[in-house]
Amino acid sequence: MSEDRNAAEQQFFDEYHKRPGTSSLARFYQLSSARQRYNDLVFRDCAGLHVLEYGCGASGAAFGLAERGAIVTGIDISNTAIELSRERGANYPPGSLTFQLGDAEALDFPDDTFG
Repeated sequence: MSEDRNAAEQQFFDEYHKRPGTSSLARFYQLSSARQRYNDLVFRDCAGLHVLEYGCGASGAAFGLAERGAIVTGIDISNTAIELSRERGANYPPGSLTFQLGDAEALDFPDDTFG
C-alpha cells in the first residue's frame, strides 16, 4: 500500500473509532443473513486454533473467537481501534487476544503462524 493511501486510511479509521457510539462498521457492511452464515462457519470448531483477524477494528470477530477458545491476533491500521480493542480485551484470559497495529497488505508473520 502506498504511504499516502496508508496514512489516509489510518486517519479515516482513527477518526471513525474516536466518535462516540461507533463500535461497529456494520452500517458500512450490511450482509444480513449472509453475516449470520459467515459467523456460523467462522466460529465453528475454532477452539485451540491460532487465528489472524486483519482489519479487526474495535469490535471484530476476535472477541467471539476468543470466547470459543481460539488464540487470536487482531491487526488494524487504526491506532485508535487497536487501543479500544486492547481495553476491551483486558478482561479476557491472558494470551487469548493480542492486538497490534498492522497493514493487511504487508503482513509480517512467519509462515504457519496461524491455523
